[in-house]
Amino acid sequence: MLAPFSLEDTLGLKLITAASAGAVTLDAVKAHCSIESSDWDSMIGGFILAATAMAQDFTGRAFGAQTWELALDDFADEMELPRGPVTGITSITYLDTNRATQTLSSAIYIADLVSDPQRIVRDPDASWPDTDDVPNAVTIRFATGYAAAPFAVQQAVLMTVANWFQDRSSATIPPGALALLRPFRVIRV
Repeated sequence: MLAPFSLEDTLGLKLITAASAGAVTLDAVKAHCSIESSDWDSMIGGFILAATAMAQDFTGRAFGAQTWELALDDFADEMELPRGPVTGITSITYLDTNRATQTLSSAIYIADLVSDPQRIVRDPDASWPDTDDVPNAVTIRFATGYAAAPFAVQQAVLMTVANWFQDRSSATIPPGALALLRPFRVIRV
């Protein structure tokens, strides 16, 4: 059975640098909701960030440039990278058999940034180095995120913020917004 992506399923995933803004602008929300006053700007700004975070958690994607680290116990021939679209590999470090931190040469792996989800694959002509037998011996730091959220995601965030603005006790994504987010959802087997 297929299950939706969940950060809880990806132990060892850590946000290093968050996106500098939400999936939509304050001006876009105010236009969408026909709000002319600046009295609500701070609250709406918080709604934008919360709605963007919920959209990211629901889809398993990153909206806006972000940096993440994925810690693994060992190297595998293929290592999936969550929170796509991954735009680059910053570094891969590991604990060698003496527990000294080493940086992996990029000649040893191939960064497959075309597949979805993106992944790190061992170069067939190379071998992974030996690691110490400890948890989180391998750390992959990567850059990820849509430069601009896709239009359907922007619309979903606008709908969610508008819903929350009208009903301050709501803390869910409305059904119509979920329908817009569903095609972006990462499903893991």
